[in-house]
Amino acid sequence: MASSIAGSIADGRRKDLEDIRQAKTGDTNAFAALVHRHTPRAYAIARACLHSHADAEDAVQEAWLRVWKAIDRFDDSCAFTPWLSSIVGNAARDLGRRRVIRQMESLSPNMTRPGQDTLTAYARTEAVAAALRRLTPRRRRIVVLHDVHGLLHKEIAAILDIPSGTVRAELSYARRDLRISLTDWKVAV
Repeated sequence: MASSIAGSIADGRRKDLEDIRQAKTGDTNAFAALVHRHTPRAYAIARACLHSHADAEDAVQEAWLRVWKAIDRFDDSCAFTPWLSSIVGNAARDLGRRRVIRQMESLSPNMTRPGQDTLTAYARTEAVAAALRRLTPRRRRIVVLHDVHGLLHKEIAAILDIPSGTVRAELSYARRDLRISLTDWKVAV
């Protein structure tokens, strides 16, 4: 079983490398194969960083444009997935920042601050979502990438371009904050 999984991973990396080499020569079909193979994971990463389906799709599209423009700079000795994941994470972060700036510009000074409503009227899943939103964007991404998508600390470190030790520390702090936020709900964190 383990050897078949390892073989399948190696086959995927070989396919990626071949498609990347061809894409570097301008082969759009090879690039399309990469897009087809990796878009589900790219979307999952973008969706973990952003709160809407449409924003996640926009971030993935932007990321693929960045990949196409930078494909010549890809180091063939490295795995493609962490490189792509880093680009997707950056595109999602950039899009999120632009959205926040636009929202802040459009807020009326008379509006109440977000988060003033009590959570008692919300279902448990909404409470978890609200608790996640209260985390810093980096901590939220780390929790979702680790606990929802099952990425390893080193993979998250590569995506976010931070040390692996920082990922472990941020994950610990995020879980502590979630436990505190969710004590009334008795949700396991």
